[in-house]
Amino acid sequence: MDGFTCTTVLVRIRGTQFHLGLGRNDEPHEPVLHLAWHRDVRDEPLEGIITRGEVKLPAAVIKLSLDPLIDETLQVLARRVARRYANTGLAYGFGEATATFDQGTGALTDDDAAFTCATFVLAMLRSVGVQMIDVSRWREPTEEDLRWQRDIGDVLVQWIQRSIHGADLTRAEERVEQDLGARRYRPTDVAAASLFGPGTWPVGAEDVEPQASMLASKLPWPGA
Repeated sequence: MDGFTCTTVLVRIRGTQFHLGLGRNDEPHEPVLHLAWHRDVRDEPLEGIITRGEVKLPAAVIKLSLDPLIDETLQVLARRVARRYANTGLAYGFGEATATFDQGTGALTDDDAAFTCATFVLAMLRSVGVQMIDVSRWREPTEEDLRWQRDIGDVLVQWIQRSIHGADLTRAEERVEQDLGARRYRPTDVAAASLFGPGTWPVGAEDVEPQASMLASKLPWPGA
């Protein structure tokens, strides 16, 4: 494994949609910690992430070039976050969260923070001192980004209305409204940033975008 055990795991889960998780290949079943959806943090085997029925989904596992001590700290933190949020999960939101996870307890420094699958991975790395993306060199939201934010915001609120209700619904509605227009960090962006290393991080959008397009092209949807 060349001394590296933490990875980013990029999976194309349907035609144009990707998902991202943080993998640990130091264990036999290669667990992947990921934010599957609102209040749904999972730590499950790599095989479970990349398999749907009898079909293997297009996926890339990218080794993170981390200092061994940072790598070990990230592994431990991933286990603590998985245990701590196994029942309560974390909120889903597309704003620009700056919260981190306490290395000792796995607790969020801001209980109100919300993440996408991609910004969750960024937060995990930020928690061990790794800043992969330079937000000052990131693109402003495009029309496509704004459309995606509106669409996913509607899906989120409707899902909470059916499933959870209460204060979670009110806060989700507030988040959707306040976060509309935030910069977007796609799963392919974060996976592409992980192709770089400590000598290059943090990287800007101009560095990431060609690599993100390359990753997407190498993971075509079956039958497309």
